[in-house]
Amino acid sequence: MKNRIVSILLTLLLGPGVGHLYLKKYRRGIIFILASLFFAGLFALRVVKAFAGADLSSQNPSELLKDFYSGHPKLTFFYDAVFAAVWAYAVLDCYLLSKSDDKTFKTSQESDEKK
Repeated sequence: MKNRIVSILLTLLLGPGVGHLYLKKYRRGIIFILASLFFAGLFALRVVKAFAGADLSSQNPSELLKDFYSGHPKLTFFYDAVFAAVWAYAVLDCYLLSKSDDKTFKTSQESDEKK
């Protein structure tokens, strides 16, 4: 039970994949980390392209963000939605993995008690 809570909190607070590393599921953790970095990188690249030609010193920051989100709202929504989906799936996967680990641990404990 403790592993489940800690792995879910790590994933929620630090990002997808961190809870998997805590559960010693290294391959899954690295895959989640790389997937989230990929989509965060695409989003960052889009931000850099949007603000590359802007004069940041003379404009209101809220106006810059408004221009950024109005440029390609569907693309921005896509990046946000996929990143949120990866994060949510990582939380669910941590929960299910820790739950199956708890069952395996209880089963092995019960078989040891019967001996």
